[in-house]
Amino acid sequence: MEKTINQEQNPEPRKQPLTREEIWRRMKANRQHKQEFVERAKELLTKEYKARYGKEPSGFEVW
Repeated sequence: MEKTINQEQNPEPRKQPLTREEIWRRMKANRQHKQEFVERAKELLTKEYKARYGKEPSGFEVW
């Protein structure tokens, strides 16, 4: 059987479907990463706002 171009570029075998536990683990890890990012962004933006306007911001919105 001949190899196609795609098989030569990506020799990995097909992966098994994700288990429920693996999906939950990844989801929790992504949520934790986002929370850490939001905290750093909030800290940075609060400092910048305070330096620019001389007062604390009234809120911080995350989408």
